[in-house]
Amino acid sequence: PTALVEAYAAVIAAAGLTPIALEAEATSIGRAVTAHTPEAHRAVERTVLAIDCGATRTSAILATPSSAIASITIPVSGTQLTAAIASALDLDLPPAERVKRETSVATTATARDHDGAGAILTSALHPILDGIASIRAFASTHLPPTLQPHAIVLTGGGAELLGLDAFLATHTRIPVDRFSIPLGPTETAKCAHRGASSHLATAYGLGLLGLDLASEL
Repeated sequence: PTALVEAYAAVIAAAGLTPIALEAEATSIGRAVTAHTPEAHRAVERTVLAIDCGATRTSAILATPSSAIASITIPVSGTQLTAAIASALDLDLPPAERVKRETSVATTATARDHDGAGAILTSALHPILDGIASIRAFASTHLPPTLQPHAIVLTGGGAELLGLDAFLATHTRIPVDRFSIPLGPTETAKCAHRGASSHLATAYGLGLLGLDLASEL
């Protein structure tokens, strides 16, 4: 909406910056995940389903290297998962958050659990499966076979939930990976100590846009 764009532009201008481009978060994430691997640059119509897991909501974004085709909001959040554990196990939020981070939702015999926290998380995550099914149904009905999602890429801080990739792969039968910023061997070695980069997908997508815009100037 025009009013929303103008409001953001006004904030940027008030900060003493010059707005060059504004775009939806889904577009930035879509650009990032389709550049996730070197193969993406060679497959123009590589369609990826990004699952962006945030503190306040989860988004499912169907994207190709050229555009974000569709996106939906899924009523699952990191805050909600922590609250579910706190309620079920009678914990305060800080220890519940710790349990969430230490518990795996992978359906394996060796998955680490804390007094049934894995089952609590698995139940709370089912709306993500419903959202994936919904957007795949949209793609099946409205898009050609070449644009069907062939992989899921997890982004956002919640992407680091232990076993989430295996959980989704088991239930969707689609390969699942976590987003990481593509780096060469030297850069990978330098950044290895910095941990995961799944939460940087939006920033990386905006950076790619900036490079495209700079090349046009």
